[in-house]
Amino acid sequence: MGLNWLVSRAADANRWFERTVEGEPTLLIHDGRIIEPNLRKEHLSTADLMTTLRSQGVFKLAEVRVAVLETTGKLSVLRQETEVEPKKQN
Repeated sequence: MGLNWLVSRAADANRWFERTVEGEPTLLIHDGRIIEPNLRKEHLSTADLMTTLRSQGVFKLAEVRVAVLETTGKLSVLRQETEVEPKKQN
């Protein structure tokens, strides 16, 4: 517990130490395209990525504006903005 407290205090005091210990988020998808080098760096397969996307309700890469692997291991997904057609007036 003491070691955890010490690492936490050091990370709060020093941004470089925080990035070294906790890592940084990794961009995996940008504008519907998988960034293969980042996927390999994180030791993820395309199948694993697609499974995670489907669990979040995303079934096509074209739906994804960005997908970021957070330092916690969670995948954050921002979908493409879709234009809504104006309602027709009668």
